[in-house]
Amino acid sequence: ALELHRAGHDPRLLELACGFGRYLVRQRRPDGDFIHRRIFPTGEAPDHVSPYATGQVLLALGELYAETGDSAFLAPALESESILAAEDYGVRDQSHWMLYGIEALEKVAPRAAHRAHACRIAGSIIVYPLYRTHGKSNPIACYSEALGAYLRLLRRRPAEPGAADSPSEALVRPALEENLQMLMDYRNSDGAFMEGGGVPEVQIDHIQHPLAAFLGHALLYSGNPDELAQDSRPLTGREAPGRMMANAARGDS
Repeated sequence: ALELHRAGHDPRLLELACGFGRYLVRQRRPDGDFIHRRIFPTGEAPDHVSPYATGQVLLALGELYAETGDSAFLAPALESESILAAEDYGVRDQSHWMLYGIEALEKVAPRAAHRAHACRIAGSIIVYPLYRTHGKSNPIACYSEALGAYLRLLRRRPAEPGAADSPSEALVRPALEENLQMLMDYRNSDGAFMEGGGVPEVQIDHIQHPLAAFLGHALLYSGNPDELAQDSRPLTGREAPGRMMANAARGDS
């Protein structure tokens, strides 16, 4: 709803998104996490734990604050992230959604402890790339998106004096680009990406996440003059989608 509002400036969509945001805030628990599922119409909250929900909530609340400036969305999100950061939430699980959520919060209200939390999650993804062993496209695409979000976070502002970001961009970029090369093994001739693992299915997330990963990389690196100078080469093989995304990001045909 929020992205549709941004595209068309429909106040009804913004109010719908804000209503969702207010609901999410009401699901916040004292431990900083959120109730992950409710059953309607009873309102029962089963003991369901999603590996995605917490980061998704932080992302939504951060984006809502960026759009509205309403601290009712930001304050609880920051408080939750501070608690979760102290517990290394999502580090062992390599939560890509937490990286999306932390990046959204860092855009509007940077905190050193939250940035360090993002560093630890990204470090786990770099050091233990187990997602590459699943033989499926979606994990590679999602973690590529996450590394792109981490790089945007690093690019947005320098680390505080006396602090150093680890992993650095020099370590993360090659891993991201290797992932994008691996994704090409799952690409069909029509441009869609199959699930893999012996399953030739194509679903919306098999398209959405790879495209977002390639576009994230293009937006980070399409402005490098040394790389732009090579764009006259023919688009061939495994590099084609990344370079097409880079051209699209600059508005080239």
